[in-house]
Amino acid sequence: MNQMGLRTLTATNSALVDQLSYAYQSGSNKLAKVTDAALANGNVLGDFQDGTNDGDDYTYDANGNLISDANKGISSIQYNYLNLPQTISMTGKGTISFTYDAAGNKLQKLVVDNTNGTTTTTQYLGGLIYQNDVLQYIAQEEGRIRINANNNDFIFDYFLKDHLGNTRMTITDDNNAASPVIDATSYYPFGLIMKVIGKEGTGVLQNKLKYNGIELQYKEFSDGSGLEEYAALYRNLDPQIGRWWQIDPVIKENESPYSWNTNDPIRFSDFDGRDSAQRAKALIKAKEYVNKNPGNSYELGAKGDPGQKVDCSGLVTKVVEAGNEPNPNHGNKNGVSNIADNTKVVEEKDVVPGNIVITDSKSHTGIITVVERDKDGKIVNEQMVDSGGRPEKGKSGPRVINIIIDGKKQFWPKIDGYRKWDTKPDKNS
Repeated sequence: MNQMGLRTLTATNSALVDQLSYAYQSGSNKLAKVTDAALANGNVLGDFQDGTNDGDDYTYDANGNLISDANKGISSIQYNYLNLPQTISMTGKGTISFTYDAAGNKLQKLVVDNTNGTTTTTQYLGGLIYQNDVLQYIAQEEGRIRINANNNDFIFDYFLKDHLGNTRMTITDDNNAASPVIDATSYYPFGLIMKVIGKEGTGVLQNKLKYNGIELQYKEFSDGSGLEEYAALYRNLDPQIGRWWQIDPVIKENESPYSWNTNDPIRFSDFDGRDSAQRAKALIKAKEYVNKNPGNSYELGAKGDPGQKVDCSGLVTKVVEAGNEPNPNHGNKNGVSNIADNTKVVEEKDVVPGNIVITDSKSHTGIITVVERDKDGKIVNEQMVDSGGRPEKGKSGPRVINIIIDGKKQFWPKIDGYRKWDTKPDKNS
């Protein structure tokens, strides 16, 4: 992986920041070693720093979890039964320990800093964040709420995000602040922060909810060093190399379980460290319909399996059931209207593959399989799988259709709206 950027605070031209080569364990997706051919920069950029060890850089436990990183000086990582890091030991620095609830939500972070003999406790009580028993902020939908310096009023800070959910700027309504801009952040594709061109808040102003809105774990120790990783709900992402510490809870065909967003972070985001297991199963079933299309298999009212006669609502119903949800086609209306009534509306800005699309005044439906967006979050290309059309009109069976091309919605099918059907907690299998 090659990354360009400004290498020093005074640089005016981009240069090679990282030139990484990856070596893997034999016959495995487990990363063994990373080397960097780019010139060392003294770690002022926070990017990958090649360690001095001669052997492998990384080791793993039986579940595939990373348990040591020689480049970062992580000597051991102990995991709980959810495969979340419980205690992390860093050579010559100290330990970082986490406590979670039964669902994996972080409750506490305890840092024992051997560099200065201090202990720092951060508690996560819902949206209330305390550090050493002092309230730091209260999370709110558009940012956070802080108590002012006089302890008699509240200050509202707002997170400005891009189409992937990355926090690009934190602004404040504090009239006493020197500037309304607390921080400004630019990212490399896999979440590494471009330090030279950004602005970072300090103390209580520091915002750690960064890439994809995930909390950045860093600067735990007094010398400014730390984990330099993102702690999502289900996994931990190393932005320096663009890989997860743990395998994906949702295993996908022809993709490494450690890869980040199908190695396409410009188009996709993953704020909690997993894709929807239910939608993944549904998409497999939708593709199965296309692959097993016998031709002229559309029949109004038919609810057949792949390779059999089926109509649009029947295909969507079977796909939803493949995702472990009950039949959404129940009610006293036509099949498409029933499905629309029994599922949750999704705004266009939130559409993802696996959602249902309702078209043509609730006379047709299908499953979204591809969503491509531009830098502003607008959908530029979108595909659906549907049941095909009437044989008497020369139509075949289940197929892939482009419904948005180069940002333009097609005349047919005409999109009415989108629906979300997966309501259960995602499963790990």
